[in-house]
Amino acid sequence: MTLSEKQKRTSYLVVGALLLSVVLHSYLAYQHYNLYFSLSPTSSICNVNAIFDCDSVNVSPYSKLLGFPLALWGAVTNAILLIMFLMYWLSLEKDLLLGRMVKLLSVGVFGASLVMGIISVTSMSVYCLFCIGAYILSIVQLYAIFRTVPGSWLSHLVGDVQLWLTKNRGALGCWLAIPLVVWLVDAMAWRSFGKRITANIEESVHFWERGRVLQMDTTGALKRGDEGGAMQIVEFADFLCPHCMMASKSVKLFLKSHPDVGYQFLVFPLDGSCNPEMSRSVELPCELAKATLCASGMGRGWEFHDSFFEQQSNLRSMESVQEAIAKLVQTHGLNEEELRTCMMGEEVLTTIRRQTKEATLAGLQGTPFFVINGKVLSAHHLLPTLDAVYRSITTKPYSP
Repeated sequence: MTLSEKQKRTSYLVVGALLLSVVLHSYLAYQHYNLYFSLSPTSSICNVNAIFDCDSVNVSPYSKLLGFPLALWGAVTNAILLIMFLMYWLSLEKDLLLGRMVKLLSVGVFGASLVMGIISVTSMSVYCLFCIGAYILSIVQLYAIFRTVPGSWLSHLVGDVQLWLTKNRGALGCWLAIPLVVWLVDAMAWRSFGKRITANIEESVHFWERGRVLQMDTTGALKRGDEGGAMQIVEFADFLCPHCMMASKSVKLFLKSHPDVGYQFLVFPLDGSCNPEMSRSVELPCELAKATLCASGMGRGWEFHDSFFEQQSNLRSMESVQEAIAKLVQTHGLNEEELRTCMMGEEVLTTIRRQTKEATLAGLQGTPFFVINGKVLSAHHLLPTLDAVYRSITTKPYSP
């Protein structure tokens, strides 16, 4: 049996859609491991804004199936579907059993996309453009495959399953190859990057669980998330600290994917001009801390916070800092005179000194410094450690 010209054209559509699906899922799987293992600070190329943020979706509670990244499942499944379709398409004598397997697997891919699409709409506040692209491609694949491969798959399903289990072990191998390849790829990723990281995470959570609970005064803190949630994060940071900038990205991703977590940000400028805990005066960190706290009093603290970390590499002189502040004032329609008066006042200086004192009493040795539910957390790999602490808290009774 040979394919008609129309079937050949739809076959090209199948191959193109499957290739693109493999590329999209492979990129998302790579980015999942990149974020989880803190391999590099690179954000996903499909991060557009606060609503369309692939990284937040990629580390959400819905990003794994049976402990493996969903994106990896998608990449492997679409790759095997592509191989199976090519075997069917390029063979002179069309294997009807193989054709029905291709149809069945395309239905499975579409079904998985449908379920994830429903979860995205009903349970998440951020979306992934590449995920949406993959969902659309699953529809294209299903349509093109059913136009290309003749015959019914559903009426033969019971008989085909019996054939896979008794006679056609090659077909059974195709199905088993999907979880096997997923496991192998994930195992290689963990072998390359995860062994040391896992030990660090376990150690961090171990010491956090056994830490003493501190009573902290977080007056003046910037607040995000659920203040009544079982997990409450307090962070002390400096806007010119590179590690703090990296941590801010991880915290932002974690909070987007865990809306039931509360977060408070307090300043600890590494600058003796406003922080009595520091001996050296450099002025810039204090200027940024003052601007953020004063902007917070005007309802724009988080905008200043996010912008200062994003522009960190450019904030190397007092002139550049003042330009950044002036631009933020203009962008958000603030009263510049009011902000400057606040920054020069005694009240904001008192707030900074109170916050830095709290950090010192809690045992701060460097920035960023995290306290979760009143207990100090030391984390070299912040995102997976926060996830591990979250699971530790939410699977056990919690009493504030």
